[in-house]
Amino acid sequence: MAKDQNTWAGFGVQGTKREGVTCTMNPFAINTKVTQAHGLGVVPNFIDFYAECLIAEQGYSIGDRIGPLVVESSGYGAHYALDATNVVILAGGAQLRAVNKTTPAGSVALTSLDWKVEAVPWVNN
Repeated sequence: MAKDQNTWAGFGVQGTKREGVTCTMNPFAINTKVTQAHGLGVVPNFIDFYAECLIAEQGYSIGDRIGPLVVESSGYGAHYALDATNVVILAGGAQLRAVNKTTPAGSVALTSLDWKVEAVPWVNN
């Protein structure tokens, strides 16, 4: 995808969409924080936040993306924080969880080394 676009297709928002620097936790690691300066100069007003499969498991193939990544009371998952300078990925105290893509019947723990988490910040001017 181009770094700048004249409209946000599908969102009905006019203006220029600028992509900041992606924050990546590769591979996912519990109890970990990754900070990346995004270079946008303002707090991003949109973020793509997902986990991407690195090694096939639970019905997911390499390159498949899942989201949103929810932090449950038990500490599973990951979330992000934003400010005018940085994007931060914060991992909870347990593995990511998802529904098996092939046989959905409740959530299953994902193998941390099989996934990376990315937060891609955007701003609309």
